[in-house]
Amino acid sequence: MSLVGLDGVIACFHYDTLNLKRIEPKLIRDDVSRDEIETTLNNYAKRDDVPRVTRAVQTIAAKLDSIVDSPF
Repeated sequence: MSLVGLDGVIACFHYDTLNLKRIEPKLIRDDVSRDEIETTLNNYAKRDDVPRVTRAVQTIAAKLDSIVDSPF
């Protein structure tokens, strides 16, 4: 199920369907810092050390500003 979650986060900036382009989903940040998000992603990538997870975590970290609904 973790890959489903990572893919869902990637969908918040990679609008590859008409519906995603129409709604442009974003994550609600709720005063979570960038460091907290990156630490959580990196800790997860260490636990599930497979190439697809590693790539997804790197992609999400690189695009974090475009994923959240408000700037850091």
